[in-house]
Amino acid sequence: MRLSLLEAALSKLDSGAPAVVSAILDEFSHQPHLKKSSAYHKLAVINRCFSRRTIEEIFSALIREGRLQGVGQCLIREYRMGCRAILLDKDKNPKWEPSRLEQINENMVEQYFSKVDDEEWEDLKLPAKSVFSASSLSKL
Repeated sequence: MRLSLLEAALSKLDSGAPAVVSAILDEFSHQPHLKKSSAYHKLAVINRCFSRRTIEEIFSALIREGRLQGVGQCLIREYRMGCRAILLDKDKNPKWEPSRLEQINENMVEQYFSKVDDEEWEDLKLPAKSVFSASSLSKL
């Protein structure tokens, strides 16, 4: 129903000016309900980081953004990396392997960010409410 109304409104236009067409489209558009965890909410950060020209610049931008993330996000990521070093590598020493960016391939990246393939494995789950006092948070 709405699509046919949109088509009718667009066909009645006597101008192809982008602003006029955009105004008509806006009349018939609505924003979908997005989950709180939707990546769409981080689109500005994603675009800012991944619009760089080289992989080194992208990494640098991602590191800068990571510094702005909350402690919780960083703890989850570090927990996963630390558990991997203890449980899988068994050396208690998380390290970058390969050591040079040029040696990284797509499969390596996919494996690093994939969940651990073990039925008993659980990612770190942080409590929804802060259990830390204000003085404890200031020390973090």
